[in-house]
Amino acid sequence: MTVTIADGNPTSKNSNAFQYHQIEKGDTLYNLSKKYNTSVDSIKTINNLGDEGIKIGQTIRIQ
Repeated sequence: MTVTIADGNPTSKNSNAFQYHQIEKGDTLYNLSKKYNTSVDSIKTINNLGDEGIKIGQTIRIQ
């Protein structure tokens, strides 16, 4: 992913920047953690997820 800054020059993604993912049928926290190279606990913490988990149509942040 690249981010274009005001002067038009692309720069690498900031390590503190978030990516967003809309939950689709079949998505699991485990699968998303592997897809985005992060941990389930990280996803849960960033999105304030409890035991209820994720729901279809929900948009979550990934760091």
